[in-house]
Amino acid sequence: MIHHLSPQVIKKMHISDGILAPEWCLVWFAIVIPLIAVGVWQIKRSTKENASYLPMPAKICDMLRIDAHKHFDFEFSSVSELVERLKKTDYERLKTLFDTLAGKLSQKTDADVYVFDNSGDMLACFPQAENENCKLQSF
Repeated sequence: MIHHLSPQVIKKMHISDGILAPEWCLVWFAIVIPLIAVGVWQIKRSTKENASYLPMPAKICDMLRIDAHKHFDFEFSSVSELVERLKKTDYERLKTLFDTLAGKLSQKTDADVYVFDNSGDMLACFPQAENENCKLQSF
């Protein structure tokens, strides 16, 4: 107990934000650049091998700048609420809407598009290959 009460010299230091010697900035920059380059290369390679988008319904509306309120004659506060409501009452209308949006997004991005709701159910898909069906490819 006496050990904890006696004054001690602490040999630890915190470097304040913005105070780092230029040499150390260069060292850490040199270390991180190859790691970033490898990450970017892997992302580009994987998108060339399997160009697919997996947007949620609200995201696909955002990407295409579509206001879902203009397509339905009832009030809803979010696209998520719309999806949950139509899943119970008019599932075919919901699928038709998102099939159309998936097709537009696929044309815009040149990628396969699969649209899922919050529970993981596939609402729509639009594969680029005409003979390909709507089964999600594994990554």
